[in-house]
This record gives sequence, C-alpha cells and structure tokens, in this order.
Amino acid sequence: MILPLPSAKFPVLLGEDVIRQRINELAADIATQYSGKKITSLTVLEGASYFSRDLRERLANRGADVVNYDITAKSYVGTSSTGVVQVSGVDGEIRGADVLVIEDIIDTGRTMAAVTEQLRHAGASSVRICSLLDKPSRRLDGLRGLRPDFCAFTVDDLFVIGYGLDFNGQYRDLRDICIYR
Repeated sequence: MILPLPSAKFPVLLGEDVIRQRINELAADIATQYSGKKITSLTVLEGASYFSRDLRERLANRGADVVNYDITAKSYVGTSSTGVVQVSGVDGEIRGADVLVIEDIIDTGRTMAAVTEQLRHAGASSVRICSLLDKPSRRLDGLRGLRPDFCAFTVDDLFVIGYGLDFNGQYRDLRDICIYR
C-alpha cells in the first residue's frame, strides 16, 4: 500500500503525476525499440519494484511481450556505497535473451557495471538499461561512459526517497520522489 506523502517532512523532487507521465513516455519508446522481440526484464530489487511494475503494465498495454525476473544487486548501507556489489538471481534463463534491466537509480555506476557484466557472461543476446533516475555527476572515473539506454529523469547529487527508493528500508511507499534530509 502506498502511503500519502508527509510533504511537511520531505521536499518533493518529482511528483506522482510527473512520474506517471514520464513512465508512459518511456513505455512508448521501449515498445518501439523492442518491436517484435520478447523482452526479458530483470527488476533490480527492492528499489525498482514500483517503477518496474508500472513500466511493465504500460508495456503490456502497448502489446509488448514481457517476461520478468527479479534480481538483487546491493552496494549501499545507509546513504553510502560500500564499493562492493553483490548480485544474485541471474540464471540460465538469460542465454540468448534480449534483456532490459530495470533499475531505480544509477549513481556511481558500480552496480550497473557488475549487473551488465554478469548478464553478458550469462549469454544475453542484448542488454539495455532502463533507470528511473540517473545521477551522472556521481559516476566513478572508469564508469563515466555508462549511461542508461532509457532514463526517466536525470537528477543532481541528492539522496532521494519514495516510489521504491528508501533510506534503510523506510519511505519506499511514498507516492512522490522526495529529497531526504
């Protein structure tokens, strides 16, 4: 259940209506790019679960053939990256598939680099990234070229919560994306 936003507590960065409109636009673009192909979507849990659900629903409404699997990729404790990415859930179903990784936010790039490397190693025919948010200003030197193929919003170096994004498991259920302070 999504809770109402306690707007007095957190400033809203992206409102629910803006998010939904942008997801509609992304779905149209993705459906066109994957026309005639089966999409094997991999949702990076837990943060991307809300975004993935809404995106896949809109893709299905456009007639896209989508199968979804969940993976985990974790590198954060609190508001800081540990520098070590732990990826699990990628299995043999990937060989020969056209994979769309659905992520909540790309920050340093470590997580997406680790995930895409593992998918290519598993034999994916193609790997594309769809991210709700992108923070290119935080990309590590060796990963500055890493960009999502599909991105809803580019944001500044802010710690954000809501719409699946959390702070130590809290605030995921906010309807809007807010700035955590």
